[in-house]
Amino acid sequence: MRNRRKRKQREEVRKILAAMRQELAEQRLAQAYQASSQPVLYLNELITHARQSL
Repeated sequence: MRNRRKRKQREEVRKILAAMRQELAEQRLAQAYQASSQPVLYLNELITHARQSL
């Protein structure tokens, strides 16, 4: 039972990290096209957006 819970937690973390990586890649791509101002990236906003995109 305990291992199953930890495994589920690890899977959730992996999904969140994958979504965060995807979001960062999209933002870097968008920033490459923006020569003027670069938006400030807040980690909490990134995590929240990654969780919502799951």
